[in-house]
This record gives sequence, C-alpha cells and structure tokens, in this order.
Amino acid sequence: MGTNYELIIGDCPLAELISNRVNVVIPQKESIITYLRKGIIESAAAGRAVDLVTGTRIPEEWLSYTDGTYRWDTSHIYHFDKYNISLTEGFIQHALAQ
Repeated sequence: MGTNYELIIGDCPLAELISNRVNVVIPQKESIITYLRKGIIESAAAGRAVDLVTGTRIPEEWLSYTDGTYRWDTSHIYHFDKYNISLTEGFIQHALAQ
C-alpha cells in the first residue's frame, strides 16, 4: 500500500459533519456525486454502512474509492447526498476541475 490519500472530509469525524446541514444548498452537488461514484474502487466489503442519523443500513454495498489523490467510501457519498455533509474545499475544487 504505502500511498497516503487525503480524505474528502478532512480530519473531521463523519458524524460531526451531519448536524444542521440538511437545508444547506450545495452548488454543483450532482456533479460532485457523479464524480464520487466514478472513482476507482480500491476495496469492497460484504457488509453495509449505517446511516448515522437513522441507524438503518445504507442500501449500497460498502466500497472504498480513490482518484489517486483523495479517498472516500460509500458512506461518504450517501451522507453527502442525503445530509449535505461538508466536504473539504480542496476536494470540491479538485472534483469540479476534472
């Protein structure tokens, strides 16, 4: 392995990024989600991640993605789509520039 990727959420725990974000308008959100879903799959797991608000299982299988610079997983995509979690500004600019 040995490769260090930046996380799309920075160093902040995912649960801390959810509160009070549902009504935030995110310009180009669909473009960012499309970029996230087109990442290179690094690994997969048989289990499913959990929605940190409802406690229910996320419907998609757990996958870890990269684009060579950043790393994210299925739960990041899900929580960004559903709850507008904060992504780092560096990642947003990176994704939109691709």
